[in-house]
Amino acid sequence: MEADWSALPHDVLAAIFARLPVDELLLSAPGGAGAVCRSWRDAAKDPATWRSVDMSVMPLKYYSRSPSLKSLAVTGSNGVTSQGLEAVVDGCPRLECLVVFQCPDVLVEEALVAKCAQIRLLCLLPSIGQPKVYRRLAGGDDD
Repeated sequence: MEADWSALPHDVLAAIFARLPVDELLLSAPGGAGAVCRSWRDAAKDPATWRSVDMSVMPLKYYSRSPSLKSLAVTGSNGVTSQGLEAVVDGCPRLECLVVFQCPDVLVEEALVAKCAQIRLLCLLPSIGQPKVYRRLAGGDDD
């Protein structure tokens, strides 16, 4: 007897999808969860699925308008710029944690740091020789 994975409750699918790599969730990606069936596509769109994102495998443009995003890590990404990060911060009002590590095109400048003023945990370590910013603001509950 085969299980009908599409019949799982929406909240269960969303909880499972939240643990998948980002590239497996994209609605348009071949083999992505959102391309399987309607119930999977709906679960892949659920904001709970996108609260924490590891950017090591995906371009930044996918996250510049993610109002539910709370945590973002960008590691070892060429092409990610300070302006791109500013756009993400503007488009993600609930962002509480931003970690940028080994991204040579990110420049730690006053404009970027100012945009990140509301972020509780900020760690900018873009590359060797650049200024580093680490800040943890008090308040709020840790997830």
